[in-house]
Amino acid sequence: MAWEPLPLPVDQDQIITTILTGIATAIPGWVPIEGAPEVALAEEIGVQLAAVNAAAVAAANYAAAGVAAAFGFEPIEGTKAVLQDVTLTAQLPPSAGTAAFSRAVTVPAGFTITIGGQPFIVPKQVTRVAAFTQVTAGDFTGYWRGIITADFAAYEAGDEWNIGAAGDVASIQTVSPVIIAATLTAPASGGEGAETLTAFLSRFTAWLATLKPGGVRAADLAAFAATVPGVRRALALDRYDPENPGTPADRTVTIIPIDAAGGDLASFEVDRLRTEIESIREVGFIVHIIDPVRTPVTVDVTVTVAVGGDVTAVQSAVATAVEAALSPAAWGSGGDPAAWAETTTLRTLDVALVVANVPDVAAIGAITLNGDTADVTLTGPGALIDATVEVTAS
Repeated sequence: MAWEPLPLPVDQDQIITTILTGIATAIPGWVPIEGAPEVALAEEIGVQLAAVNAAAVAAANYAAAGVAAAFGFEPIEGTKAVLQDVTLTAQLPPSAGTAAFSRAVTVPAGFTITIGGQPFIVPKQVTRVAAFTQVTAGDFTGYWRGIITADFAAYEAGDEWNIGAAGDVASIQTVSPVIIAATLTAPASGGEGAETLTAFLSRFTAWLATLKPGGVRAADLAAFAATVPGVRRALALDRYDPENPGTPADRTVTIIPIDAAGGDLASFEVDRLRTEIESIREVGFIVHIIDPVRTPVTVDVTVTVAVGGDVTAVQSAVATAVEAALSPAAWGSGGDPAAWAETTTLRTLDVALVVANVPDVAAIGAITLNGDTADVTLTGPGALIDATVEVTAS
């Protein structure tokens, strides 16, 4: 199953415990006594509710599986986090040489390390050349050591595998006569859980709405683009030709897609989106796909912290709030993470409204955009902001 099932409890013991805990909370001093009418009733409710929930989860899974099979509309599977360029220390016995030398070191597929108890493996065999030098002090004096790097993938998909930090020493789980240490050069990243069943069905609903077939409005194609894996939201411009932007072009639509973080799509994701659009577009329509235009903006904010407030915490909170509001993932969304309306003006008032809602901000001293109090006009199409935020708090 590629999606996460409905989050309904199906363990009857868990449900019964939850019910009994709720009764004890509502009635101080009450304790469950086996055989008491209320306990027996809670147990029966737990058994029946577990059965109903299990049936609901199964029915939803069958329905979603039918959607995927009948329409070829697949759920977005989770991705595994990756530890890139893990530093591996290789050690050879004193007999390996008499002077510094280079030698190939092989790390077999399945070689496993753990970080915080989470296993990461080498997906396929890696062979790299290491320069070996002799250890001159300590217990391993006379041995030869060299360094190579290898990428490791999490054992399972999910964002909970995005762990670790540069410099962390991993535990080696696979016995090796050569590799004696593994050190992270960066935290694990890229792990995402499979989309939930409700998210899958929401995407499917949006996809169905575009089947005209293919949609004839720019909004249809924007909605369709957002159902393609890798695309979080998209802006579609009717009659816009990027090669001749000043002249409206009939039967032409330009789509500007971004990912969940507001970043440009990778080339393979653009190719996938183009293939999907070509499969459903109306005959005679020309569809272009371009990246958004990002305008660098330096935002300087000065605030006064309320009495009793933590100056450092408020300073950090203001910066975080402004960065989130102006981020490519949120700009032009109007609060709906799936929506995108072209917004080409950043006003100081926009920033002020965000800052004013941060707890413990007593007053706003000044807000400047690129060193000025004037509003900033953003370049389009697909105008997004590359913000640098500086906050002074006192």
